[in-house]
Amino acid sequence: EGSFSLNCKAGTLTANTTYCVPLSCEGSVSVTVGTTTSTYTLETKLLSGLKRSASCVDVDADYGGTYSITCKMGTMSVDTSACAPNCPADSTAIVTVAGNSQTWSPSASMVSGESQSVDCEDINDGYEARRLPCHGH
Repeated sequence: EGSFSLNCKAGTLTANTTYCVPLSCEGSVSVTVGTTTSTYTLETKLLSGLKRSASCVDVDADYGGTYSITCKMGTMSVDTSACAPNCPADSTAIVTVAGNSQTWSPSASMVSGESQSVDCEDINDGYEARRLPCHGH
């Protein structure tokens, strides 16, 4: 993008390419998360070498995380490797505390990377969570 100038001085021709920059990106690109494909449209030009991020849930409600769109020399590429499936409320995990085991489900659907806390004594009433002391300065 841009233009360069030719300059003539005392019979010598020189070129100034200061304003020549890599092509930027504009328009839209297809994004696939899980089995769902959607179109991401750039609202403004994206300069070459830069990236934009968007939420995976905008493409597939069953996924969490973010995906990125990168512009390189006028070509957009999509990286959805940080998108991961969520855990629905009917997901189960076997939880064992000192030999006592129970099957647990989250209290609600959980976004990938989210945690829920459950008291250890709910599995084995002889155990509790270790609480770390707070040391102020």
